[in-house]
Amino acid sequence: MGQYLLSENESNPVWKDLVDAFEMCTMDIVSSSRKKYEQEECALIQKAVELHGGKAVIKCIFETIQGNCSWELFWLARAGVMEVESHLIALLDSDDEDELTSAVLGLLYFDNDKAWYLLHQLINGEHQVNLTQSPSWYFQEDLELISNPKAKKYLAMVLNT
Repeated sequence: MGQYLLSENESNPVWKDLVDAFEMCTMDIVSSSRKKYEQEECALIQKAVELHGGKAVIKCIFETIQGNCSWELFWLARAGVMEVESHLIALLDSDDEDELTSAVLGLLYFDNDKAWYLLHQLINGEHQVNLTQSPSWYFQEDLELISNPKAKKYLAMVLNT
């Protein structure tokens, strides 16, 4: 997650519509009941996209966040914003653990074949990027949420590592 440049973008109407969703996502990271907020967070992101368009939302994220914004892009994917797919694909070659895992997770929501392949590598320790936490720490929650038979297969792998 990058550093928000709020003072520079507080008047941006797109950012105003996104900031509440991202702040809620951040608070939920430490919440034991994070899953119950999933729909509300995604709904706030979807509302911003409906109001401003996916490209404008993505542009705003790149202009507002200093540094790594893969986490925010992941949340757009989780909310079903298709325009983010190419940006996440570009991160699949990253050697940064956060960028890579966020991109893989986001693309799993779009059933991206390369993301499934990289997930397999990451779970099995076959990727050049070594995970600093257990695979379940990164992947379990999203694999439980994704309604795809592949997700259930990989969830079983994650739970057995």
